[in-house]
Amino acid sequence: MSIATRRKLPPGPAALVILLALQALSGLGGGGVLVLDPSGGIIGMPITVLRHGPFVDFLLPGLILLLVLGVLPAIIAVALWTQSRLPAAAPLERTLGEHWAWCGAVVVGVGLLIWLAVELWMVGSSSLLLVYALLGLAIIGLTLTPGTRRFYQLAPTVPVT
Repeated sequence: MSIATRRKLPPGPAALVILLALQALSGLGGGGVLVLDPSGGIIGMPITVLRHGPFVDFLLPGLILLLVLGVLPAIIAVALWTQSRLPAAAPLERTLGEHWAWCGAVVVGVGLLIWLAVELWMVGSSSLLLVYALLGLAIIGLTLTPGTRRFYQLAPTVPVT
């Protein structure tokens, strides 16, 4: 489906796109800062918070944050908004019956919750963890609502005989 023929987003899918865009901005900003300064100095995060984990600095966590919770949600948000199709995702779409980015939104929400669980284990709790946990749950919840799921459902294809 091209941008010119896309359907207007109803409130549920529109809210999902907004939440994914917010997560993308957060991931791009936070991950970018950690990649630029793996010591954590720019954001005032001491390296000592990593003592319980496998990392010696914030470079790898920053790259994960930048790519998985920054770039990926940005791509998913744009794809959900434009409803653009990806030929490489056709097998996934045939299996699920939904637009490939609908599945991607679930992955982003679950990925965010996993990130937060690891962060809680390694760094400890903070008030932001609750905010991001609610964001992850909201992304998953909005993706799975019947209206959003119905909007991104693909028309069944009839085999040509």
